[in-house]
Amino acid sequence: MSKEENIYCKMEDLEKSLLEKASELTITKFETRGDFISIQELWNVIDELTREVEHKEEEYERLERDLEDNYEPIPYEEQIGYNPKDFY
Repeated sequence: MSKEENIYCKMEDLEKSLLEKASELTITKFETRGDFISIQELWNVIDELTREVEHKEEEYERLERDLEDNYEPIPYEEQIGYNPKDFY
């Protein structure tokens, strides 16, 4: 057990709401002791949020590749059924 695991920080309302949001985003229950959280647990929060960001970046890149590979833009005229020859 490292020294950091024994050091706790008091959380104010802002920190509590950030921790709650991090818990929702990562689907992780972080351990606290009332209004206090350990330094080690703060590192766990950062680690989980970093993993979530990496996952979202990979998902975005995959969707972007799918869009480029499988879809082509449809001209506006075709979308609304406009054909200039209809007017001559």
